[in-house]
Amino acid sequence: MQIYFISTNDSSRSKMAEGFAKVILPTSWIIKSAGVSADKISPYAIQVMSEVGIDIAEEPSQSIDDTILTNSDVVVSLSRDAKSKTLALPTSVQAVHWPLNDPAMATGSEKQKVAAFREIRDEIKQYVTNIRDEYRQ
Repeated sequence: MQIYFISTNDSSRSKMAEGFAKVILPTSWIIKSAGVSADKISPYAIQVMSEVGIDIAEEPSQSIDDTILTNSDVVVSLSRDAKSKTLALPTSVQAVHWPLNDPAMATGSEKQKVAAFREIRDEIKQYVTNIRDEYRQ
């Protein structure tokens, strides 16, 4: 089973999803993430994932690879930009959309920005857990 998490720039949501998936999903799964464009991983994403014992600091940010996209079993889009990439997927690929806010768009104090990343982190963990439970059956 191969799952591909895609977002706008592979700097926070998709990286957090990949990090959780590598811990929560079966070790036999191939787990990848990418963005419509690649970007530097958000230091806030690195911080909030380290708080739950997951290190994403060394994961390289990637651009969406159409070969991986069309050969995955499940493609999870985490942004509107990425969702548009799922419109032409083969019928053999299950397309899932998680309508998550982009924590990188959070404004306010440092504390408020970190809180936005924690909120999205926790939503992603629940979504990944749901995927695990769905495929157990």
